[in-house]
Amino acid sequence: MLRALSIIIPPLTIWLAQVVAPAQAAKQSKEPPIAVKLNPALCLAPCTVMLTLTIPPASDNRWAVAELDGPEFRSTWIQLEGAAAPKTHQLPPFKSLPAGTYVVRAVLYNLCCEYSRQTKTFIVKGN
Repeated sequence: MLRALSIIIPPLTIWLAQVVAPAQAAKQSKEPPIAVKLNPALCLAPCTVMLTLTIPPASDNRWAVAELDGPEFRSTWIQLEGAAAPKTHQLPPFKSLPAGTYVVRAVLYNLCCEYSRQTKTFIVKGN
């Protein structure tokens, strides 16, 4: 019985290394459906914040919305062109933000509904 197992286990180990490991590596390196970059992440009031969304092109992507919630609320929608859309989207700047803590929500919509969401927090310090 031990001899039979010693014949079976090495080929099984080789198969696992060749098939399973690359599949797990591909899953781990996959980009998120939407990513948010704030510039700057901390500033003094009144502050202008630039927001960049990174959305890998995909045929189902239709809309993205960025919401700024805090002492003031602002929202920006962008229409995506599916697989033909650019990967990076520079949104109009959020200008003259007063002091406070803000939450940025970026939401990606596909053909029917919300597909992915990312949230980041940043602070505008008072003078």
